[in-house]
Amino acid sequence: MRTSEIQGSLLLANATALLIGAWATFGVAALPAEERASAAAHPLALEEWHDACDGGDFVACNDLGVAYQHGYGADADSDLALDLFGRACRTGHAEACSNRGAMLEQSWQRGQDIAPIRDAYTRACDGGSGLGCSNLGALYALGKGVPSHAATARWYFDRACQLGSPIGCENQALLSERAARRAASKR
Repeated sequence: MRTSEIQGSLLLANATALLIGAWATFGVAALPAEERASAAAHPLALEEWHDACDGGDFVACNDLGVAYQHGYGADADSDLALDLFGRACRTGHAEACSNRGAMLEQSWQRGQDIAPIRDAYTRACDGGSGLGCSNLGALYALGKGVPSHAATARWYFDRACQLGSPIGCENQALLSERAARRAASKR
């Protein structure tokens, strides 16, 4: 079974760092260990993934994107990785959409258009990626390129948790805890 990358964002609130995702471990578990070792030891395996991707296997496109993103079996190539994630995302591959959004978010700066990132995470979430929902919720929790909106963030974190994302569940709990602290401090 192939897996997606672990991504996310970091939220700083009241001088306390709260985890919204896992940027600190970006790239961990991108591929199962045996596939990562195979790609690194046998770069020709990338040719098979290229052929499969060109033939319409968008799981292969996503995994190939991960390989190029991190240099597994070939030189790292961010542009190619983004293209491969985009190809798979356009077909509805939710994890590829989440991966694309995370790569775009990694280089995003205030003042830039957030729409491509938000759209990638929205497609991921709509496609059933808990991580995509959690990352979208983080944009709203942080007010990162979108208006800060706790209720919207909470909805996406709840959806992520329903989809089985441990990060989404943790984010939901952290957001609720943060709201409870604010309410208590106003009393």
